[in-house]
Amino acid sequence: EYMGTSLALPLMGCCGSSPKAGEASESSDFLSKEKVGAILKKALNESIEFAVKQVSKAGGFAKNSAIAIPWPPELAKMKKALLKLGLEDEVLEFVARLNKAAEKAAPQASSIFVDAIMELNFERIDSILHGEANAATTFLRERTLEPLKVLFNPIVDEFLEAQSVTGMLDDLIDAFNSIPFVSDIDFDLSTYAVTKALDGIFVVLAEREAELRSSPALAKSEDVMKLFNTIDDLFFDSSSDEEDNKKKAAKKGAKGAKGTASKGAKAAAAEASDADGATVASDASQA
Repeated sequence: EYMGTSLALPLMGCCGSSPKAGEASESSDFLSKEKVGAILKKALNESIEFAVKQVSKAGGFAKNSAIAIPWPPELAKMKKALLKLGLEDEVLEFVARLNKAAEKAAPQASSIFVDAIMELNFERIDSILHGEANAATTFLRERTLEPLKVLFNPIVDEFLEAQSVTGMLDDLIDAFNSIPFVSDIDFDLSTYAVTKALDGIFVVLAEREAELRSSPALAKSEDVMKLFNTIDDLFFDSSSDEEDNKKKAAKKGAKGAKGTASKGAKAAAAEASDADGATVASDASQA
């Protein structure tokens, strides 16, 4: 049964007439705004499951150049000084352990992400359906990043201790402080590690969303597969967002223009063909 006026336009190209208001059907239920919102959450859950699995593998962070956690840029001067002291191996080991800690902490981020996804309210659903390839991930990040940091912080702290990252940094700071006339180090390792770990998960999450949009067959759920296969035809009249409506009009206009241009090209080609035929006939007559 339809819920209010939050209905999407019927799929284009379907056989038969479109469902009328008040007529319930499996197709119309799939196209309801509430149903599409639920499927978007399912798609995000699939993507986070994939992302966490990827970054939790051995070298999940360190061997992925897109998300590998570097030596903290805030400590660049300290790093330069430590290298002069011959502590290059220690610096590299610190970075390796930092990435390992993020890798080990990642699986416990899964439930935090799932809870955050369930609380999402897609109030601007058209902009997510027809935005960038990672629009749903971007929306999730905007709505949940700060709360995720708070929840993930103690988990990351636990693994920083387990991998001896905290103690190693303390030793490196002591070595740096032994150099005359250097400034004291004030650096929050926990905040840096949490931010970089979440950044990495979001990067892989966005990549997976883009993959599902371009190749719906990769989806585990039939609903997610169906959503991304029909996404170009899903628009919701209930949206009052001017930008979304402009995008809708532009998208429909582009389809119409493409069809008109195609017809125009065919007509022009036919006229050109007739003209060529007339010229040939005239030339033959004169000959």
